[in-house]
Amino acid sequence: ALLAVATITPAQAYYDTRDNPEYVMIQANQSAFAIPVVGDNKSTQTNFGSQKFLDDAKVATKRFMVPHMKITNPNWGTSDYYVPSVLLIVVDRTPYMREWRDEADRGTSNKKEGFTFQSREGINIGTGISISAMVREEDAAKFLYWFGTRQQNYTDVASQFASVAQGKSLAEIMDTVVRGMVQSELSNEFMKRSFVDGNAQAADIMVTVRANVTKHFAEKGITIDNMGYSGPLNYSDAIQKSIDSVFIATQSAASSAAMMAAVPYMREQAAINVTNAQAAAIQKWNGAIPALPASVTTVGQGWIDTLLSYLGFGPKPGDKR
Repeated sequence: ALLAVATITPAQAYYDTRDNPEYVMIQANQSAFAIPVVGDNKSTQTNFGSQKFLDDAKVATKRFMVPHMKITNPNWGTSDYYVPSVLLIVVDRTPYMREWRDEADRGTSNKKEGFTFQSREGINIGTGISISAMVREEDAAKFLYWFGTRQQNYTDVASQFASVAQGKSLAEIMDTVVRGMVQSELSNEFMKRSFVDGNAQAADIMVTVRANVTKHFAEKGITIDNMGYSGPLNYSDAIQKSIDSVFIATQSAASSAAMMAAVPYMREQAAINVTNAQAAAIQKWNGAIPALPASVTTVGQGWIDTLLSYLGFGPKPGDKR
């Protein structure tokens, strides 16, 4: 009931004893339809309210003069009145763009407008959605046919003779009907999948949701320009930490596996380095036995000859010199 009151708009009415001109300006972002409010032609009444009827009633001009008719008052001493003979319905086609998010500093508004759904196991998942849409001029009648006008506030007799009514705006429909379908489609797709599959297939899910929403509302006069995630998929802190831990462990394992593949190469490289070092040492050797330190020479030549003979490099003890 409160929502109904909030959407009620004052009626723009004409009710006068004189037939004064009444003009209505139609803005570039608006489409207007002049609907007859009188007549008893049954064939006309049969088509009344159809999409074709609305297309035929579309107003081409941007400054429309509302036609009036005279109502004769049969009571003596009272005046006749002029009232509108058509109801001009104005549809606001202002393009729409929103980021539906929970964060007050990130979304289009500071309200919590994010989406929450579950995986097949019942794990809560949240996300934001970015979406933009428009109603093309040629689809305005279709849009009006499906979504109609705002409720008028008829507070007195004169206001019952409304000359102008406001069609529901694209923004109103996007924030209610379209938003509701987006929530439903996201829930259906994620609840079909396990938590792991939903997380891995999030991009494919968005392709399906976008296609379904776009097709459904194109049939009702709304063109969805684009739609996608606004920000990451959100989970509870415990779930997010577990995902991070698994990712870190997986990356560490991948890094270790990559290093193991390089071990044979590193082993061969080490062997090559040893060989190169040996070759460099041989090239620097001049063939002479390095001179012994002075402290060794004091031991005596006999001790040295005995050592050399023992090693096989000189006469053995007892041989004649």
